[in-house]
Amino acid sequence: MDTDAFTAGWTERLEIERKSRCKRMREAYIVARKCAHILYDKYRVRRVYLIGSLANPEDFHERSDIDLAVEELPSHLYFKALAELWRELPAGLELDLIPLEDVDPVFLSRILKEGVIIDD
Repeated sequence: MDTDAFTAGWTERLEIERKSRCKRMREAYIVARKCAHILYDKYRVRRVYLIGSLANPEDFHERSDIDLAVEELPSHLYFKALAELWRELPAGLELDLIPLEDVDPVFLSRILKEGVIIDD
């Protein structure tokens, strides 16, 4: 078995996967910012936090989604906002919208500590 060819093949494959992951991460971040601006402009939320693997690039992988925690989204507008944000998503990318008012204190503390605020 030619180990040099084997190693070269795997090295090439890993580089292709890394580039694909980086491209997907950039695309997801652009969509996350667009969604945050919709939340600020149309739904007048106080703050939007990017959380999860998109906020921690070393954790981002090919099945990562967009996780946005939102402060002061009126509960009666949650599903309307979520549906509008979903329309912004490219195929294969999902979004979770998490109202801060609905999370337990431990998760809230983690969001406030580790989340990345997306400016309006």
